[in-house]
Amino acid sequence: MVGRRPRNIEATRTAILEAARRLFTEHGYGGVGVREIAESAQADKALITRYFGSKAGLFAEAVPATFAPGALVEGDRADFGRRIATHIVEYSAALDFDPMAATIRSLPDRDASEQLRAGFEEKYIAPLAEWIGGDDAPRRAALLVAQMMGMTIAVNVLSLTPLTDLGKDELIDLLAPIFQSLVEETG
Repeated sequence: MVGRRPRNIEATRTAILEAARRLFTEHGYGGVGVREIAESAQADKALITRYFGSKAGLFAEAVPATFAPGALVEGDRADFGRRIATHIVEYSAALDFDPMAATIRSLPDRDASEQLRAGFEEKYIAPLAEWIGGDDAPRRAALLVAQMMGMTIAVNVLSLTPLTDLGKDELIDLLAPIFQSLVEETG
């Protein structure tokens, strides 16, 4: 059992999830196999099937299950746009697990993209829509998530110079009203 962890179901399950999150962040769903995840977690690959059912089951728990608006909807509604903009602009690419990077890198895979869509709708868009309120709240929540994803890609993945040349405060000031407009009452 050289290179394997001692027998502890919860610790092994956690190690597999952490390894999967890191590897899905780096390589996406299609770029990593069960064997690599198991090796990184120092676990037998059969445990992935036992604990998660399949690679797809592991992905569902490792990435879409982590989606949640959390702290972004806590606090004063009037500052929501600024909280979102700050979250995007002050993002750290040095994270071992980045749900956005894992999402972007996994989109080409049909199974992963379906899980991501369902995860965003259930765990992000539905809670945001409830928080936003009103008849068109689901549509505004979906637009908000799309804006967040697009800006995250533009600023943190592509580092588009017209945006990244701005200072952090200037960029936050530019983005905040865009996000705020999607949670304000219309009509």
